Amino acid sequence: MLAEAPVHPPDQSERDPNALSRHPFIEWCTERYVNLDHGSAYLIAVHNCRWHVDRLTKRFPMVTRVDLWSGVLAWRDLQEENARRIRAKSRSDGIVLGAPPAWEVAAPKNTTLFLRTLPSSFSSDCVLYLEGYPDDRLREYLEQRPATNTTEVAKGTVWPRPQIFHMPTTPENIEGLALVVENLHPSDIADHLHVYRGNEVLLQCYDFFAGCPILLSRSLPEDKIRSFCEALQTTYTVES
Repeated sequence: MLAEAPVHPPDQSERDPNALSRHPFIEWCTERYVNLDHGSAYLIAVHNCRWHVDRLTKRFPMVTRVDLWSGVLAWRDLQEENARRIRAKSRSDGIVLGAPPAWEVAAPKNTTLFLRTLPSSFSSDCVLYLEGYPDDRLREYLEQRPATNTTEVAKGTVWPRPQIFHMPTTPENIEGLALVVENLHPSDIADHLHVYRGNEVLLQCYDFFAGCPILLSRSLPEDKIRSFCEALQTTYTVES
């Protein structure tokens, strides 16, 4: 696509995500190309490909790079629509988090720290559900530790058919998992990650790899949510 933008793109001094989302250039790109109602482009996927960017920058240092957040803004819109769709699923599709509002936790920045926090927040009779296309070493680890009593969970991806794993949230299992994934990008761990016990979803995170907020059941007391967030150095609110 080639178009003459009405304003200059943001420079290196304007890297705050909240400020970027309101920048005139980003708003122009979003409205023109990836707006869900009248955009002229299709948003296929959003990935955190920073290592690709670094590699190309080194290879072509003479090329000026323009970073766009328009895809991320459209992705947020898609996420809201997807969340409404999933919450509306019937229980015959698999269990989902109960009716809103839920506790909403800002996405943690450290995946291994997030995983290591699970045993102190959820008992060993809970099950960690991972859905996606994991790294080979991770897949082997999960296949060796299946949960014996599982419940069908509403899938977040229909095609291509994802791989699904149910693993008990024992401290030993989670610590081993954290060691396996410590050098992996979240997209190589899971697209969707949940914790459930019996027929109740306690933690739900569709599109885990995209840094989306984590939803937790309101059946969990607020002091447990507060401790969970303090351990992750993140914040929580009640889902709107």
